[in-house]
Amino acid sequence: MTERHTRRQTSNLGLRAALYMRVSTGAQAKKDLSVPDQRRQLHEYCASKNWTIVDEYSDARTGRDDNRPGFQQMLDATRDGDPPFDVILVHSFSRFNQVFKIKDDSQFTDSF
Repeated sequence: MTERHTRRQTSNLGLRAALYMRVSTGAQAKKDLSVPDQRRQLHEYCASKNWTIVDEYSDARTGRDDNRPGFQQMLDATRDGDPPFDVILVHSFSRFNQVFKIKDDSQFTDSF
């Protein structure tokens, strides 16, 4: 799992988490990368960290661009003042986006 930390983070306890899940093919949806499997694993992770899940976003399309309804809803939620969540939690970074490369991944923590 990958956590994206925001400026509000002062402690890992009690963080507000948004979950983002994505599959790009029917084959993925039928395997261990299915949205329900990603959701289950993300819920378990949040429970182990004592984080509160405040929203969930999902898409069933390619990650090669950001023209995904769930992804855009998640971004829109951060644009109106104070974001409603402290972290965005994804099963793996490839579920989040496959377009850009990260040169400095210091703001990301790989938990597996």
